[in-house]
Amino acid sequence: MVTNIVWITTSQSQLRPIIGYLASEYSINTANKFMEEIDKRLQKIWKYPEIGRLSPLPNVRFFQIKKRYNFCYRVQGSTLYVLYIWDTKRNPRTNPFREN
Repeated sequence: MVTNIVWITTSQSQLRPIIGYLASEYSINTANKFMEEIDKRLQKIWKYPEIGRLSPLPNVRFFQIKKRYNFCYRVQGSTLYVLYIWDTKRNPRTNPFREN
């Protein structure tokens, strides 16, 4: 059972520009809705840690945030680590957690 969520430095640094982009190009409301969607997804993973698609890397899973964004996570013990946020419009070969 997951009891806490940790955003590693990489995923934190990837989230900031996404939120900034959504706020500047669309609206602060859109950025807030995106964050709410992330929270909803994390709550679902909190309850069902194995819900995401498996990655080729051990214990790493993918979960879709919105149509355009996925995040990679790993559960170790009772901690869920958000490892990476992936913009699906980018070249898939540059994703270190890519599916084969």
